[in-house]
Amino acid sequence: MFNNIGRKIKTLAEACTCVGITISIIVGLLFLAEGEVIGIIIAIIGSLVSWISSFLFYGFGQLIENTDALANGKKINTSCKSEETKTARVAALEKWKNEGLISEEEYQEGIEMIKKEK
Repeated sequence: MFNNIGRKIKTLAEACTCVGITISIIVGLLFLAEGEVIGIIIAIIGSLVSWISSFLFYGFGQLIENTDALANGKKINTSCKSEETKTARVAALEKWKNEGLISEEEYQEGIEMIKKEK
């Protein structure tokens, strides 16, 4: 019941978004059928609110999935597919080091990890 809760939260966010958009459109159409122009606004704004509010729930589910993966010792997919991505990661490490956010040792460890990736 509580296994893989992150995936369940993400699925619930997707389902709530679909239901919210559907209900907004139906209510908007009902208002339009009654001759109320506000039906268009209800359909559009309601759909947008349903979609945007799902970001929070979906992101929370993703956060839980990542936390579970880290806690269970699984590797989160952070592999670099291209040299451009590796270069960007090295640049980010350099920036963090220059800003004092990471130490020289942490910087070197990050560089070594990037070099080891396939």
